[in-house]
Amino acid sequence: MLDSTEINVNRAITVPFHGAELYVVEHNGQPYTPMKPIVLAMGLDWGSQFRKVATNESRWGIVNLTIPSAGGDQAMTCLPIRKTAAWLTTIEPGKVKSPEVRARVIRYQNECDDVLWSYWNEGIAINPRQAFAVNPGDSLTAEEAETLRLMLKSAVERQPKAKQGALMMQGWSKLKAHFKVGYREIPRHEFSEAVSIIARHTADWEVVDERVDQLPRLKLRVSPPAIGMYRYNPANPHPANGRTIEVAKSIATDIRNWSDNLPAGPARYDLHDAAQTLHDLLVSGWTEVDEALGQLQTAVHYLNRWQGSGGRIGNAR
Repeated sequence: MLDSTEINVNRAITVPFHGAELYVVEHNGQPYTPMKPIVLAMGLDWGSQFRKVATNESRWGIVNLTIPSAGGDQAMTCLPIRKTAAWLTTIEPGKVKSPEVRARVIRYQNECDDVLWSYWNEGIAINPRQAFAVNPGDSLTAEEAETLRLMLKSAVERQPKAKQGALMMQGWSKLKAHFKVGYREIPRHEFSEAVSIIARHTADWEVVDERVDQLPRLKLRVSPPAIGMYRYNPANPHPANGRTIEVAKSIATDIRNWSDNLPAGPARYDLHDAAQTLHDLLVSGWTEVDEALGQLQTAVHYLNRWQGSGGRIGNAR
């Protein structure tokens, strides 16, 4: 059950995103976002999305926060921004019947978490009614627009190929979030600022890559068992060399602890949470197996007694 305690936030940022007003708020030093404005902006049903996360609060880390708005303070269910991308991926666009809604869902899946994270880190809070007004002839020249494109392209190409598409999208999203227009429509007098944004954005990639290279290699305390190595033996159900489930739990713990060395950010938190979830599932699963084995053992006991009494109903003592 979701904790209904309402907590006033310390910091709130309005984030204009494709015609909708989203929010980033601070709680315990971490950025959160109210979920309902995102769900409604996509054109989806709020009730079904709320039930999805409310049934597993520990996985999603949702909290009720009081958000200031033009209509007064409102209590909203908020999700950590580091969990936003994972939540959005649980929505299957292929099951959305309306083509317009499906397109909005895909757009939010591709851009929303990056934009929210950018606003939180850069402190940008632009009122969409005060967005840049670009007059005819006041936008970048073709050469200036090409300069921005090549700056971003050059930085992206120095990254691993698997990351290049997402990083390119992040770069354009940062410019769009700041200027409220496509990069070719940025006002000419803001060209230096656009160059600065791209430079700061790509510099962040270099710092993160350098820090990741310096991380210690992941070392497991135990080696995974060979397939078929552990077989159930009624005479020795708990062998001294350990059970496969214990080895799996140990590996999950090692991954969780290793992830704490990663630079702060969504990747670190998601990896840690995934390892913790895997560990919890292993513990829960083995508990259920133990209970099932206990019930089976009891059933076998009574079956033996029944057979020993001639196999007739009512003869068991």
